[in-house]
Formats: sequence, C-alpha cells, structure tokens
Amino acid sequence: MIDVNEKNVRKILEEIAPEIESLTGWDAYLDSLDVHVIKRKEYKDFFQKKYTSLGINIQPKNIKEKLKFFSDCDLYSIIITGEYFPAIGNGTLLIIPDNFKPENKDGLVSTLTHELAHRAQFANNPKFFQQYIDMGKRYHTGGYSNGNKDKNSKKLRQSYMTFVEGDTCFIQEQLKPLLFPNPKVHYPVSTNLTAIALLVGDIVFNKGNGLYEQMQRYTRGEKIIKNLYNLHRDRKGVNEIYKNFEDFSYLFE
Repeated sequence: MIDVNEKNVRKILEEIAPEIESLTGWDAYLDSLDVHVIKRKEYKDFFQKKYTSLGINIQPKNIKEKLKFFSDCDLYSIIITGEYFPAIGNGTLLIIPDNFKPENKDGLVSTLTHELAHRAQFANNPKFFQQYIDMGKRYHTGGYSNGNKDKNSKKLRQSYMTFVEGDTCFIQEQLKPLLFPNPKVHYPVSTNLTAIALLVGDIVFNKGNGLYEQMQRYTRGEKIIKNLYNLHRDRKGVNEIYKNFEDFSYLFE
C-alpha cells in the first residue's frame, strides 16, 4: 500500500503533467499549484473556501440553510477522494486519504490524473474559467441552498459541468494504459456505505436530481467527448469548445 503524503503526490504529479500536456496541449502549471493532503475533518475549510472564493455568500440565513450546508459538507467529506478547486488561490488540489487506500501506485495515479486534468483545463482556458465563476454566482444568487431557479441558468450549468467532467474522464481513460494500467484501491466501509445511502436517498427524495445527476455527468459527458474525438480523430474539435462553450452547450444537455 502506497503512503499518500504531499511529497509522493507532488512526485507523481510531475510524472503525469507531461503526458497531459502531450495529449491535450495544456500546461499543468505545477509550480503555482497548491497541493494539500488532508484529514477528512479538515475538508470543511476547503468546502467553505470553494464558495467564498467565487464571491458567494454562504452565511446561513436560518437554521434550515445551516443544516443543509453542514450536512452536504459532512457527507462529501466522507465520499470525496480528491478534488480540484480552480478559484482557491492559484488553484488548489486536495487529496483525502481517509476515504481511499491505494494498494499500489496506479491506484493513486488514477485519482491524481483526473484532478490534474481539471487543473489543466481551467488554467489554459481563461474565458472558460470565467464562465465557471459567473455561473457559480448566478446559480447561488440567493445563498448556498437558495439557488437560482431560472431554468436557462440551471440548464447551462448542467451542460457546462457535464462537459467539464466528461472531458477529464475521457483524458483519464486515454492515459490509463500509459500511466495507471492496473489501479488497485480499497475504499473504507464508511465511504462505501455513505455513497450508497446518498445515492438511494437522492433517488427517493430528489428524484435523482442531486448526486445521481452529478454521477451521470461523468458517464454521459465522457461518451459525448469520445464521439467528438473520434469524429475529428484528434482533440482539436474538443479544445475549440473551450473557446466558446455557449455555442456548443446544446451538445451536453
């Protein structure tokens, strides 16, 4: 089992970065990337910064909002293995080894490849990154749990996130034979049970519009990106979408 610490993580990121650049043409800008290997209980600070860094007011207006915020924070702190925050500092990559135990190097490389792909896609596409900030502000106009109810705003945000996750999943899959052909990861019982409970609860109470919908972004988005890639036989068509996403958002609805 590999020791997940900042030194090992940075060393692996240095191995991944050239391969992402070769595939996508994007620099990962590792020198300015903040990397944190944290305990599960430390996730709350980054969860809060995720929104405050976008200028979103997350101060709860009532007890219901407060419970919603901390409930989401606590639950995600149990199931998330890694996350990239493009608007915290110059970009912050987070790893939570409490939530997964890589049994070999490939198991860690798999997660880091996905998160570093996020780093590259935002750092190399400033207009696209600004859209991320603008959409976050519009979606949370009424605070953390009181989102924008405008159907067009929600539709655009859903398409945007489907593209974001779909492309990083596709990049991850393309690099798997080269970087992590045999990933082995053990997930603690608490992580597995929480993920199952969240998914079932979402389907029952939210009709699949929460966590289940987010999970679908990965698979649906990756299929769309793969079709575009095969159509053009390279990444040129995919990379063009980053320049004017709104013109192509209908592809990811």
